[in-house]
Amino acid sequence: MTTPLNIPPSHDQLEISLFGHGFGESIVAHLGNGNWIIVDSCVSAKDNIPKALGYLNQISVDSSTSVRLVVASHWHDDHVAGLSDTLEACTNAAFCCPVALGRTEFLELAELYSKAPTAIPPGPSEIYSALQIAARRSKKYKRSLLSYAKSDSMIWASQDRSAIVYALSPSDEMVHRSLNFMTRSYAIAKLGSKILDRLTPNDPNDVATALRLDINGRSILLGSDLESGGNSLVGWRAVLTSVVGPSAKSVVYKVAHHGAKSGHHDKVWSDLLHADPVAIITPFRWGAHRLPTADDRSKILGLTNNCYITSNPKVDPLPPPKRQSKVEAIIQLTTKSRRSLVGTIGHIRWRSPLNDLSNPGDVELFDGALRLAEVD
Repeated sequence: MTTPLNIPPSHDQLEISLFGHGFGESIVAHLGNGNWIIVDSCVSAKDNIPKALGYLNQISVDSSTSVRLVVASHWHDDHVAGLSDTLEACTNAAFCCPVALGRTEFLELAELYSKAPTAIPPGPSEIYSALQIAARRSKKYKRSLLSYAKSDSMIWASQDRSAIVYALSPSDEMVHRSLNFMTRSYAIAKLGSKILDRLTPNDPNDVATALRLDINGRSILLGSDLESGGNSLVGWRAVLTSVVGPSAKSVVYKVAHHGAKSGHHDKVWSDLLHADPVAIITPFRWGAHRLPTADDRSKILGLTNNCYITSNPKVDPLPPPKRQSKVEAIIQLTTKSRRSLVGTIGHIRWRSPLNDLSNPGDVELFDGALRLAEVD
């Protein structure tokens, strides 16, 4: 039986809510006892509000007092839309991002992006704004509310240590590669805005931060866009050789990199996950590029019977409404950064009793989310 969407979890109930619609992803998690965290951000087309904030308001949770941590897993545009607005609203929350994004190389690049006079990808600007909010908040409260994620690090814990959030990546080698990329990008960007407009960090996802949530003897793995990596120093290969622990195998897995082959590693499923885990995925749609592919879906379904996706990767979202030419011209002249907000944001919600480790929990599907096996 599906619980009404607007009913919040009880204090002794875990929740993982995953939101996504093809270009955008956000996770809202209740770790028990009123402790909430938000990982990444996407924006609702209906009201232009970050989906995480809209959902918490819908279930009568005060984001200003209940959210303890906001995490940016990396800086790609489909994970950070509305991130700074989210952090601003969560006035009690600390902010965490990959360690490379706190270094001079990124800050110089992000500042350049934030001042660019033309339409640019919002990723660096959103991270830059969030870092500034966290710095101001730390100064105001005279305690650090800014932390940086790297492999084998604890980034948040409840007062009684019953809930702990660990970062499993990026590794030192991933950080090194990211900083080299940023240095090159800054040098290119200084040459002119036309080149700057095309600067988007694509593959590989060198700074992607995978997280493990350990709650009262149970673990949940959030894979971000982490990829397998070509050697043992990067990606999932590095995680598998240096996982913080000890830990129970995870019962819920936010599948890495939209279920793509590049984010798959057999040992993640055998070594880090419980048998037949609940697997949840957001699709990625960009032109003809669709994830997960049919082969990706087949592989995942061969590993678990309990897999869900926030929307069908094969179905295009509704197109944006057409504007009059004069209106479009004004938008182009006055708008610094634009992003498409089309399509309903699908929602997968998993809830389970905090103190009953034998209970696998219940999965509820809203706004077009479906079983992966139903994608045809």
